[in-house]
Amino acid sequence: MDYFQKAINHDKNILFIDARSPAEFQEATIPGAINLPVFTNQERAEIGRIYHNKGKKQARLKGVKYLSPKLPEYMKKLNQFQEDYESLITFCARGGMRSEALVTLARLAGINLKKYPGGYKSYRQKVIKKLNNYQLNSKLVVLHGHTGVGKTEILHKLNDKGYSIIDLEKLAGHRGSAFGSIGLNGAHNQKKFDSLLLNKLEKINGSDYIFLESESKRIGYSVLPDFLLKAMENGIHILVRASLKARVDRIYQEYSHEYENNTEKFKERVKESLDGIEKYLLRKLGKKGKNKLLKHLESGEFQKFIKLILTGYYDKFYSYAEKHQPDFDLSLYGDSTDSLTVEIINFIKELQT
Repeated sequence: MDYFQKAINHDKNILFIDARSPAEFQEATIPGAINLPVFTNQERAEIGRIYHNKGKKQARLKGVKYLSPKLPEYMKKLNQFQEDYESLITFCARGGMRSEALVTLARLAGINLKKYPGGYKSYRQKVIKKLNNYQLNSKLVVLHGHTGVGKTEILHKLNDKGYSIIDLEKLAGHRGSAFGSIGLNGAHNQKKFDSLLLNKLEKINGSDYIFLESESKRIGYSVLPDFLLKAMENGIHILVRASLKARVDRIYQEYSHEYENNTEKFKERVKESLDGIEKYLLRKLGKKGKNKLLKHLESGEFQKFIKLILTGYYDKFYSYAEKHQPDFDLSLYGDSTDSLTVEIINFIKELQT
């Protein structure tokens, strides 16, 4: 069995079981894996200290002591998983003691649990190698436009119509700007992003067209692979425009929904983001403009705040980027993402005839 290929294909009949600690699992794992930790975070740390101070044997004895009381519940869960899935594959950090112990004990209980050779480390190395040498067999269609024109909405409407998309901001857990993490659950690290991107690519590679938004090389904590940036550069480019009012309304809804019952928390998150771009704000807006921006925020005039930061700050960056983009293959204007989606689909159909 090619364990890596099964992992990136995200086979629904296979359950990957991460035997590492919750902290390791939280940092990064194989997409779709569930966490069945052999040791808690504290237990793992204690075993590590014993290993360095007293040696391997004492560390293993401590591991057995921690694991033994958990075995009945472990086997109960594994038995249930075996009924629900065709195959169970477990992994730890490097394919060592933790996953080996689970496999051995499961077999004694009559459960067919397989071990991922080399563990998460091996999986991660293969993800990097695969992305570094990825062969993309689809034409990319890149959506450009100022913040709030509805690019992400259009992407998902295209997806609903059966077209392949990559929502890079969703994969990164970040919208790519100074305010990109507001309303989301936190930016993903490079390990998570790479795994999610590779799984997505494996599902849709070979489609005639793949739609995605124009992005810089870095989104939050994640860096796009070179092959994807090159493919975006050589893709079909569509510029989307919308009225300022529609953009302001859309951005407010997108960013504030998480904090609609806690406006003070929303203000706090926005202020944190403003601190990160303070020198750029002063350069673009001046001290007077920055103070006006803060006044709108403090008074809860969020639409006015968004309008000012768009016109005085973000639009200037996007306008500069658009000037340096080769001629667009299609330029659209409209406040209805439904109508814009239809226009894009009609354009693509013309290309296919």
